[in-house]
Amino acid sequence: MKYNYVIWDWNGTLLDDVGAALASVNDMLALRGKEPIDLVRYRECIGVPILKFYEQVFDMANDAYQLIIKQYNAGYARHALACGLSEGAKPALNIFARRGARQVVVTSDPS
Repeated sequence: MKYNYVIWDWNGTLLDDVGAALASVNDMLALRGKEPIDLVRYRECIGVPILKFYEQVFDMANDAYQLIIKQYNAGYARHALACGLSEGAKPALNIFARRGARQVVVTSDPS
């Protein structure tokens, strides 16, 4: 089968960034004097809309959603610098490139 286009998701698919996301959340919890969460708890809570995640992890009565988003994005940007590609991402990209497929990477806006 010939593929003309392959559309990739960046965060969590090509980029192995769950560690950066978790580290950013834990930085924010530390700022609030709260205990960090582990990856298991992070995965239990994560979902869409993202507000539901924050409602499970933070005290939304005392934290403005926009402040949480701003803090998360700043922390994520710092921690993401240490992230690499997910296992198997580079070979998959190369396979489709060799087959002549155009590849597009999409991601959500961090704001």
